[in-house]
Amino acid sequence: MLKKSIVILFIVAVILTLSYLYPSTNLETEITYYGHSASSNGEYMTVYLLHKDNSKLTPESFRYVPLNDMPLSINITDDENRTKSYSMTTNAKGQARVMSLEKRNYHVSVMFEGKYNYKPSRWEGDVDLKNSSSSYRHEYFDLNS
Repeated sequence: MLKKSIVILFIVAVILTLSYLYPSTNLETEITYYGHSASSNGEYMTVYLLHKDNSKLTPESFRYVPLNDMPLSINITDDENRTKSYSMTTNAKGQARVMSLEKRNYHVSVMFEGKYNYKPSRWEGDVDLKNSSSSYRHEYFDLNS
């Protein structure tokens, strides 16, 4: 009887530990765009897929954790209304980079469909690659509301 009780307590402890370390609830994601850069192959833009983690911190604080090996769908429409679609996977830094772009204005839409226990998210904004010091506007869409 004592052995069965010890085994049951051990199993419960393992389940509780795993549920704390790997929550089964869907985790929030966020897609962000941080400016643009130039290379020998032309302009490029980088988007980031991040998880906003506040599980181990106080309720008022959080940290962004990059999500690697996650699929992103990126649509880029230029100022002549031509659209190119890209299916990309994030790298170890949570980045996906679209290379060899012309110096133009673009409307960019990035979609993460969700994977594992990460919720879907979307980013959309206008990007000006003609002016290296330009700012851009962007909107964050909460797909879960």
